Amino acid sequence: MMIFMNRLFLVISIVLCFIFGMSGKATAQMVQNGKVVEGNSKGKPLSFVSIEVDSVHDCQPQMSDASGKFKLRFASHKNGDEIWLHATKKGYEVVNIHVTRGWTLSSKKTLLIIMAPRDSVNAARKRYYDVAEAACKARYDSTMNVLNEHYANHVISMPQYQFWKVAAENELQQAYQSLEVYADVFARLDEYDEDKNNAAILARLKANDILGAMALASDTPCEDVLQAYTEISLRFPLESFGEMELTADIDSMPVPDTLYEEEIMVLQTYVNLFEKELLDTGMKYAKSCAYLGVLYREKGWDEASRKYLQKSLKMFEMLNLIDGIEVEDKIDKIRGLLNN
Repeated sequence: MMIFMNRLFLVISIVLCFIFGMSGKATAQMVQNGKVVEGNSKGKPLSFVSIEVDSVHDCQPQMSDASGKFKLRFASHKNGDEIWLHATKKGYEVVNIHVTRGWTLSSKKTLLIIMAPRDSVNAARKRYYDVAEAACKARYDSTMNVLNEHYANHVISMPQYQFWKVAAENELQQAYQSLEVYADVFARLDEYDEDKNNAAILARLKANDILGAMALASDTPCEDVLQAYTEISLRFPLESFGEMELTADIDSMPVPDTLYEEEIMVLQTYVNLFEKELLDTGMKYAKSCAYLGVLYREKGWDEASRKYLQKSLKMFEMLNLIDGIEVEDKIDKIRGLLNN
C-alpha cells in the first residue's frame, strides 16, 4: 500500500510539473527580435553587444551573436508595450538613441540598434559644431549686410534698422546656445536609421544646407530674420517722399509795419522750419511704428501692436495737416488695422 501511494504521488507530481511547466511556457509568448549594426557601415553586424531592458523583470539580458542578432523574451509583456533599453559594448555608443529610449514591442518588427565607435562620434560632433557655427555667422553677416545697405540708401529708418539688428543678434545668440545639441544630433545620423525626420536632416546635410538641417533638428525653430525682414519690406515698402521744401518765399512776404506783424513772421518761419523737420523724421517715425504694430500683431502681441499702431496713426494725422502732404490712405489703413 505504501509503495502504491508513493508511486501515485510521483505520478501526480510529474503531471503537475508538466501542467505548470506548460503554463509557464504559455505566458512567455512575447519574443522581440533585434539586430545590432555598426554605424555608417551599410548594415555591418556588430556582435557581443549586451542588451538589457530597463526596469523590466520578466526579460533576461541578452548578447548579440556573430550576425548581430538577439532575442528578447518577455513573460508578461506583450505587443504594444513600451520599453527602454541599454545597449553596451566597450568603445561604442548607441547613435539611434530615439529607438532605445522608447521602443514599442512588436513580434513582427525587428528592433534595430545602431552603434558607432565613440571616437568617431566625438570627431563628428566637433566637425559639425564648426560647420554649424560658420553657417550661423554667415547668416548673421548676410543679414547685416542687407540692413546696412538698405539703411545707407534710406530704404529703412533708424528705428527699423535697430529693430532688425537686434533681431539678427538674438537669432545668432539663440543658435549659439543650441550648437552643441545640433552637433550631437548630426554626429549620430546614419543612413541605416529608419526615422524619417533623421533621414530628412541627413539629406539636408548632404546638400550642404546646414541651416535647413538645424531647422529640422530644432524642437522650436526660430524664424529666419532675413526672410522675415524681406517679406515685411515687400509688403510695407518705405515710399520716398523726396525733399519737400516748405521754406517761405521771402519776395512775396509783406514788409512788417508793426512789431506785432514782425513777431508773426518770425513765428511763421519757425513753423516752416518745424514742418520741414517733421517731414524728414515724422514720416519715418510713423512708418516705423506701423511696421512694429504689424510685426507684433503677427506674433500675437495684441497690446503692443495696438500701442504702436496708435502712435503711427497720431503721427500720420499730424502730417496730414501740413499743406501738400496727403496721407489719408495710410490713416485709413492704420484705422482698419486697429478696428479689426
